[in-house]
Amino acid sequence: MFVFSLKASKLKIFFTITLCALAAAAAFMFIPDYEKTVRVNGMRYDKKISFDGIKSEEDVRKFAQNLGYLVEEPKEAEEVKIPMKFDTVMQKYNDLQKSEGFNLEKYKNKTVTRYTYSVKGLPDNMTLPADEVLLTVIVCKDKIIGGDLYFTGENSRVQAFLK
Repeated sequence: MFVFSLKASKLKIFFTITLCALAAAAAFMFIPDYEKTVRVNGMRYDKKISFDGIKSEEDVRKFAQNLGYLVEEPKEAEEVKIPMKFDTVMQKYNDLQKSEGFNLEKYKNKTVTRYTYSVKGLPDNMTLPADEVLLTVIVCKDKIIGGDLYFTGENSRVQAFLK
């Protein structure tokens, strides 16, 4: 049987405890915050919106409602694969995502879920156009990683749902 003993001075013990406390504080400061204050159609939301913890379609709908969008059941919920290589269309779409603080390049070659909703009301009682407006939200592993608003009709366009 072996007995091992370690003798440390009070100064070494104090230094070790202080070092551990500093390491814990630094780790806590660098934990990513997936809640952030956002802008929707130029209006700043002072409440923090959570972009993670999305486990179901209902969570996505609540997320949209927290941003001020009135949506009903999704028109479509499908799994899609983010391409490994972006063509010009996908690069342009990713530039739109980057303008919202997202980046789909991190998710290349991953399967994600894309939810598409018909918008029945826009934030801050903005007037809905006569043509249909679609809200798309992209989710990967319980986290919202992108999305857009698509205005259909004669003057169709895609724009950020956050600004």
